[in-house]
Amino acid sequence: MFITRAIERGVDEKVIAEWQGHKDGGKLILDTYSHVNRAHSQRMARLMNDDFLENVTPMIPVAAEKR
Repeated sequence: MFITRAIERGVDEKVIAEWQGHKDGGKLILDTYSHVNRAHSQRMARLMNDDFLENVTPMIPVAAEKR
């Protein structure tokens, strides 16, 4: 449960692997604990939406010139 919660809170898999004494750079952590928790997935989607919207410049369509 600790590793799952650490992943959900955004702790890097390499750091978690180090904490656990793994020498594979996080591969075992990702292979074992990368299942998606629905609530976590929804939170991450909201983060992406929030971040995306903050960094988007509205575009106004310009009619193409006829040649």
